Amino acid sequence: MYVPVLTSAMIGLVEAPGYFVMGCHRDYLKLVQSVDGLVIVDLDKGTLISSSDEWVPDLPLKAASSFSTRVSHVCYLQCF
Repeated sequence: MYVPVLTSAMIGLVEAPGYFVMGCHRDYLKLVQSVDGLVIVDLDKGTLISSSDEWVPDLPLKAASSFSTRVSHVCYLQCF
């Protein structure tokens, strides 16, 4: 799975129609939260944030664990 990390010049892409997984630096969190209809996953805090009033269910434990393992593996590979 490839997750693009958006630069400040590309941050407007979070408003693209459809379902996408994109990353951005924490410095842009306030800007991203102002876009209606997004579900934001804060990997540093392990939280889900909805930019609208819609309810977001908790991730199933098995899926969350699998995702965390994969992200940790990718982070490990990128650091060395």
